[in-house]
This record gives sequence, structure tokens and C-alpha cells, in this order.
Amino acid sequence: MPNYNGVWSLSTQYQYAADWSADNISPAAAAAAVRGVFEGGNNDSGNLDVIEYITMGSTGNATDFGNLIAAKSYVFNGQCASTTRGIFAGGSAGGANQDVIEYITIANTGNATDFGNLVAASLGGASVSSATRGVFIGGYTSGYVNTIQYITIANTGNTSDFGDVVAASYANSGFCSSTRGVSVGNQTSGGVTNRIDYITIASRQLYRLW
Repeated sequence: MPNYNGVWSLSTQYQYAADWSADNISPAAAAAAVRGVFEGGNNDSGNLDVIEYITMGSTGNATDFGNLIAAKSYVFNGQCASTTRGIFAGGSAGGANQDVIEYITIANTGNATDFGNLVAASLGGASVSSATRGVFIGGYTSGYVNTIQYITIANTGNTSDFGDVVAASYANSGFCSSTRGVSVGNQTSGGVTNRIDYITIASRQLYRLW
């Protein structure tokens, strides 16, 4: 068994993956790996600024984490996080679309902090990520958006252009692996669709899956 220091080749990582343990993971990464976080939304009283979390290995109710910068709903939907940082983008607040991107450190409870801005104020798109890059797909401004934009999660700042979706749309959901992001279902100017699209997160390529 080798020690866990230094740089490993991919083949060595796969060979010894079963022997990894929590002792070899930083405390922040270990805490982030077992925590699920939820933010914002809307109820009978209006938009919410609440951030909550659960410990995924244990059943039970959500616990207060902190607050968003502003109460909002229709934040970009999906998974956008690294092993330490969670990202929330866009949404609707005070009757207006938002361009704000916020972040939290998943292992530490507390309020969200300003990260940067989307290309345009928008709501209801999908978000996906690798361990290093967050991607925001579609959305709605004054109309349906065909833009895909991305950030480097470790570096605060505004989004950059990634490419375009197959058709301008919003109300899509996102999920991802470490390499591929998937956008599922959406509404376009032609109505609700069952389309599935995917991107290769590292290479800025978009594909129609179904």
C-alpha cells in the first residue's frame, strides 16, 4: 500500500481507490461529502432567503445553515458545487430577475457571499458542475435564453461564455457526473418539451441526447 502523498497516476488511483479512507480526506472535504444543501424558494408569505442542510447519511429534518443575500425563488436548478464550495445563481427577487451568483463553504454554516454575476439577470435555468467548473444552462430573462455560461468555482468573478443550448428554454433541471452535465426537460416558446441535452463540462461541447 503506498502512502497518499504526492501525485498519483490515474491507474494507481483506480488500483487503490478501495483502500482510501476518511483519514486521507481533508476535514472540509469530508464534511462537504456528507452534507446536502437547499436554498431559497417561495411559500404563502413570498420568497425565502433560507439556506438549510441535511446530513445525507442520517434521516431527519433539515437544519438552518444561513441566509442568501436576498430572498429569492427560481434559482438555477441542479448541482453546482466543488468538494468545498456550493454555488447559487440567478433567480427572482422583489419581482425582478437576478444576475447575482452567491457561494457558501459547505462545511461551515453561515450566510452566502457574493461571487459575481451572470451574463444577464435570469431565472429558472439548470446548473451542473465538475469539481472545478460550474455551468449554467438556459434560463429566462425577458424571453427564453439559449446561453450556456460557466465559472471556475475556486475563483470568484463573473461568468464566461460556454456555448449555446439546442433551443432557448428554461424550467430545465440539471444533474451531472464529474465530467458530463445533463439538462432535462424544459419550456420553450413552442411549449414544454421532453428534450434531454448534455455537455462535456471541461470541453465546452453540447450534444442532443434525446
